[in-house]
Amino acid sequence: YLPEMKRSASLILWARGYAETASKFTLIAIALQAAGPPSRTPTSSGPGQTMRELGQGETGPLWPGSLPDGTHFLYLAWSAEAANRAVYVGALDSKDRTKLMSEESNAEYAAPGYILFRRKAVLFAQPFNASSLAFTGDPVQLAGGVASGANGRGVFNASQRGSVIYFQGASGGGPSGRGQTVNAQFGFVDRAGGRREVAVETFPFGDMDLSPDGKLIAATRQESGASGADIWVFDWEKNVPWRLTADPADDVGPIWSPDNTRIAFTTYRKGNADIYVKNAHNVGDETPLLETAGNESVEDWSNDGKYLAYECGQD
Repeated sequence: YLPEMKRSASLILWARGYAETASKFTLIAIALQAAGPPSRTPTSSGPGQTMRELGQGETGPLWPGSLPDGTHFLYLAWSAEAANRAVYVGALDSKDRTKLMSEESNAEYAAPGYILFRRKAVLFAQPFNASSLAFTGDPVQLAGGVASGANGRGVFNASQRGSVIYFQGASGGGPSGRGQTVNAQFGFVDRAGGRREVAVETFPFGDMDLSPDGKLIAATRQESGASGADIWVFDWEKNVPWRLTADPADDVGPIWSPDNTRIAFTTYRKGNADIYVKNAHNVGDETPLLETAGNESVEDWSNDGKYLAYECGQD
């Protein structure tokens, strides 16, 4: 939990294994243009804008995460040389970047002012001033045994209300399919370290995202005998799950909108990776946001709701 958390418990997702498939990608931001009131799904998009070119010796800008101003973002610069791997702050309106820390981890901002990152299976939160783009204190340990996937990606996510969700278990536990699912179960962990299971049955789960208000979890889930994975939403306080997508192909990687009403996800229903958006409560149809002959994988939604960050490259 974070020191200023407003709940008596944080969220934890634990299981026996996790892994991911590594690829080389370019990070791109796409401007959203909503049709009608803000609660409606965006039906069109502006032109894509390259967020970050590769630096010398770098093989990928990875795992983007937006900062509160909607312009700056965090990302991991990956390199074949371990000493050159680091987390940077970039901006949509500039090619300049600032090195934030020498870590091999994705980094995520959490209100009211922390950067979350993983170091050697330990999840840390370090005080951060989002205006000056600088740390203001030393890192504090949140949890141990936090799993990671390929290229430094720690499996964790934070709401903006003080709750943290993460995946606890050994890496490389034999996940299946593009959804990278393993048998897992949701549960609580309280301030004293005690945990209590939530009454959601154990299922093969993959990518997950905690809603900004901390009330819902969106996750990739694959049912027994299904040909592909789908997106599910879980109200963990009421123990109510619902299925958001039902296409035979893989639907993976859910990302919440900042107003808690929509979920963007990556779908393979046309053979390659495209980006769709749907109302989180199953109101209306899924809306294609980005469909091309290439592969686009959604990674983050800016805090002001104006941009989606996605990766494009080979599957």
